[in-house]
Amino acid sequence: MVGHFVCVDGFGSPSKQEAAAGLAMHGEAYLQPWNLVSSEKQAGVATVKFALDLPKFQKTFARSLQIVDGENVLYIDSELTSETAFDRTANWGEHPFLFPPFVERGNTVVDVSGARSRTRTYPANTRPGTLLQQSQDFTWPSAPGAGRAVFDMRETPGGVNGTGRTATLMDPARALAWVTVLNKARHYLLGYVFRREEYLWVQNYMQYGRLDRARGGIRHATVRFAAP
Repeated sequence: MVGHFVCVDGFGSPSKQEAAAGLAMHGEAYLQPWNLVSSEKQAGVATVKFALDLPKFQKTFARSLQIVDGENVLYIDSELTSETAFDRTANWGEHPFLFPPFVERGNTVVDVSGARSRTRTYPANTRPGTLLQQSQDFTWPSAPGAGRAVFDMRETPGGVNGTGRTATLMDPARALAWVTVLNKARHYLLGYVFRREEYLWVQNYMQYGRLDRARGGIRHATVRFAAP
């Protein structure tokens, strides 16, 4: 139903030069073994900590997860440390995958604390998305759909096949940003709350119909972060 992996250091496909150097898609963190540092429970709070090395990027990544008795909230704290003697840009993404039955046509609603948005620009030698116009600015959630129709990005449409991809700037007026996914029929709810200053943009990738006939649809909501 739901998956999540950490894209550090990098997001998307590597360049030809990066691939030749051994870099994989979406960085190195999800390919490395996560070593258990500690696991404990005190005063109703369970905590587990992991750490891993990123040898190609010369960095270390650490993550702790906490859950409090009686809550349906997972608290996550992460730290990325560079082992190099010079500054370089770090590309960091948090990448949920949502599959059926969580994603269900006509019943699943995706929403974000968004403001300004833009549809993806596709290179000339690739197959473009079929649900949205390319390279168009819009205000969330009303995206410019193919054929000049307005496409509500919150909905998971029935009877529509194709793909679409957008990036949305989180509302600058909010200290905390959020992403929610609700299945109205099954009463499933998943939400992310994060500091807006740390994660400025959310990418939304939709894939429905013929391209994923066996499962009916995939929705990717990627929180991207890039900072020096």
